Amino acid sequence: KADTGTATDDTSLTLTWTLTDKPGRSALVDSSLGGAATDTVTFTPDTGGRYVLQLAASDGTFTGTDTVQVVVAGDLTVPGDYASVGEAFDVLVSGHSITLEAGLYPANLDLNGKDLTLIGAGSTATVLDAEGASSVIRATAGESLTLTDLALTGGVANEGGGLHLAANAALIPTASLTRVTVSDNLAVDGGGIFCDGGTLVATDLWITDNVAIYAGGGLLADNCSTKVTRLGLFGNLAEVSFGGGLHAIASVIDITNAQIGYNHGKKGGAFSLLSASDLLLSFATLVGNTADDCGAVVCVTDGDIAIDNGIIAHNGEASGPDVLGQTTGATVTWSPTYTLFWDNLPTLSSTHPNATGGTGNLTVD
Repeated sequence: KADTGTATDDTSLTLTWTLTDKPGRSALVDSSLGGAATDTVTFTPDTGGRYVLQLAASDGTFTGTDTVQVVVAGDLTVPGDYASVGEAFDVLVSGHSITLEAGLYPANLDLNGKDLTLIGAGSTATVLDAEGASSVIRATAGESLTLTDLALTGGVANEGGGLHLAANAALIPTASLTRVTVSDNLAVDGGGIFCDGGTLVATDLWITDNVAIYAGGGLLADNCSTKVTRLGLFGNLAEVSFGGGLHAIASVIDITNAQIGYNHGKKGGAFSLLSASDLLLSFATLVGNTADDCGAVVCVTDGDIAIDNGIIAHNGEASGPDVLGQTTGATVTWSPTYTLFWDNLPTLSSTHPNATGGTGNLTVD
């Protein structure tokens, strides 16, 4: 409703409302407006998104205009409703979804307290590219993030080139990823994903070809509960320090059904564990991981490792143990069961110490 007043010469004003902008899927037109010639206009939205209405007031000689925006809660589409991911996100009401058609989309999203669901057309079809500007997605204010059928790439950041999750006091972010690929991102820590104090749950997650200048080439989990079912962790690099594939600090890492290969770290080719971290690996194949020292598969300062029904083969490093490495004064529990150790370098004698309950293993050269 507009407070229209009167013209300065006391003549009546002629009022006209028009619809100047709407979501792409909306079928509304000017004739859809009720009371378009009065000071109170009404309409019934037919989809979520932003509607912009313009009021023109004329005294017959001069005409003044103003606009009002109405944002309607609902799920959005790109490019159906909005041309870009950023434009759709700006309009989106927290807790609703954006569905993306196949395509390459520039994206630098800071959720800023807004819960978000992004749904793509497949991890090889829908790609969000940060184009080297920042993380692809940041959640640092307790948001709930759901990603399905898409890829995150091109991120460059201090922490988490592809995805940055960080708790802020009592605000704990959560992320649920299904059929998502995180690839070709760069960060100081957590080249692909950085999770500090949050919760990460994923199914069919591929983390490939990411680089951390310091630690956690694929993923860095710091006090982060991480559970992944069907993981591909390949070709990630930690240039200076720990965890080519994944670096855990005071975190529980629970992985079932995984292929983990050709990651490289200064210390710990596939994994590194600090500060009482736990690594639980079930039905995992680890092949071709390398490290400069402290374990081509895992480097441990403080942590528990339980591996069952695994294949650990062709892993190696420049010096020291090929599979399990320990830093000076390390506290470690190592419990492989029903796992094949095959052709790891440099020597089989250093591959895995005996552990209580470590039964059913097969070591061959």
